[in-house]
Amino acid sequence: MSIEEITAEETGKIAGILEQKWSDMFSRNNRLTAENQSLNLSLDLMTQDRNHWRDEAEQLRRDRDDERDKNEFMLRQWQGVYAIAEETKARVISDRSNQNVAPFIKPGTVLSSTDTPPKAVTFNRQPA
Repeated sequence: MSIEEITAEETGKIAGILEQKWSDMFSRNNRLTAENQSLNLSLDLMTQDRNHWRDEAEQLRRDRDDERDKNEFMLRQWQGVYAIAEETKARVISDRSNQNVAPFIKPGTVLSSTDTPPKAVTFNRQPA
C-alpha cells in the first residue's frame, strides 16, 4: 500500500486513532504527574518525621551522656568521702590503742568526781 492509495476515509480513521492515543498519553501523563507529586509530598513528610526522631534520639543520647557524667562525678566524690572515712576510722582505732592519747569522751557525758579532767594547755597567757 502506497501513500497514493490511502483514501480520505482511512486518513480520518488514522487521525482519530492518533488523536485518541494523544489524549490517552496526556491523561496518563497527568495521572503520573499527580502520582509523582503525591509521592514527593509523602517523601517530604517521611523525611521531616525521620529528622524529628533523629534529632530527638540525639538529644536523648546527649542527656544520657550528661547524666552518666554527673553520676560518675558523684561516684568519684563518694569514693573520696568513703576513703577519708576509712582513713579516719583507722586513725581513731589506732589512737584508741595508743596509751598516750586521752580517751574519747562523748558529748553530753557527765564526769564523776573521781574522773580526772582532761589536761588543757593554754598558750600565750599574759600575767594579769
